[in-house]
Amino acid sequence: MFTTYKDTAEYLGRAFREHPGLGLEGQRLEVLHGGVAPETRGNVVERFAPVASKKAELVDSPDGVDVLISTDVLSEGQNLQDADCVVNYDLHWNPTRMVQRVGRIDRLGSAHGEITVHNFFPEEGLDDLLGLIERLATKIEAIDRNVGLEASILGEKVNPREFNALKRIEDQDQSVTGELEAEIDVSG
Repeated sequence: MFTTYKDTAEYLGRAFREHPGLGLEGQRLEVLHGGVAPETRGNVVERFAPVASKKAELVDSPDGVDVLISTDVLSEGQNLQDADCVVNYDLHWNPTRMVQRVGRIDRLGSAHGEITVHNFFPEEGLDDLLGLIERLATKIEAIDRNVGLEASILGEKVNPREFNALKRIEDQDQSVTGELEAEIDVSG
């Protein structure tokens, strides 16, 4: 589960530990943020994703971590593909950051054929005030228009692009220039 703020990550950790009726009974939970020492973060990541961390001896360990709540301190450069679910507790204003969150889990080498992503959306009144979802949708639309989407961010239709123009140019395909110019005219 990813969240933007340290206080939110700590709040969620406390809530799940203090209120077993929230559905994590028997689950081993850890909370990470920038205030946690890097060595501790590394240890928690190894216990959460032992296969990805190449720590086979930790697979099925009683010290393993089942649920990880983290700020974006783990959104870049971490291999967490032992997991099959990402929860965005809050929506980051930058859709690229949300893609990075999912990218920690949806990686080559994952044993999972499908990754589940859950997003918590702000209450309607709060979103009316913030306009977050509308701004995110606009940014996501621009990304889709320019480079395409490999995976849904907020539930939108995935529109992957085929980047074979350079190969076609190398093969001296004369029609590629006209197609690219027409695409620029349409999206501009």
